Amino acid sequence: MTKRKILSAAHRLELLDDDMSVLVDYIEARQDDHDAAVTAGNDDEADRLAEDLERAEEKRRALEMRRTPLEQASEAEAAQAREAEGKQLSREANQRRAALVAALETAHQKAAELEAALAAVDQHAVIGWANLARRAVEHGGSVERGGLKGGRELLVKTREAGRRAAWLVDEMNRRSVSLS
Repeated sequence: MTKRKILSAAHRLELLDDDMSVLVDYIEARQDDHDAAVTAGNDDEADRLAEDLERAEEKRRALEMRRTPLEQASEAEAAQAREAEGKQLSREANQRRAALVAALETAHQKAAELEAALAAVDQHAVIGWANLARRAVEHGGSVERGGLKGGRELLVKTREAGRRAAWLVDEMNRRSVSLS
């Protein structure tokens, strides 16, 4: 047993239009033949062509009656396809939003870790280190010298990360409002 391919209403409507076009061309050609037969006085041929024209017109009317339901079905299929595509696009958009939210949550966690790491090193810790180092040197001790490196780079990176995060949040909020 072979499977029949189920054609969409839009495709069936297209085939119907093709059939109607062929039938209209046939009717026009038969009408020209009928007129020529009448002009030539060939009554038998004219009668045969008139019957043929009548059958072709009946077939055209039958095809025309099938057109409206096919148009409605085609429109319904198109609406279903748009709805299905809308659902798929919604899923994709929600997945992308979830990825953005996850990235922002990760950034929040990293920022909290950075804040916690730097909380132990405040102004008082630096002053305490300087006083202790000075006293050690006064008593003949030796301390490591030199400033801390990477502070400016850290400042630039955190400032840029803050700008990106602010832009991301503002842009998502702005675009979310425009979807309403």
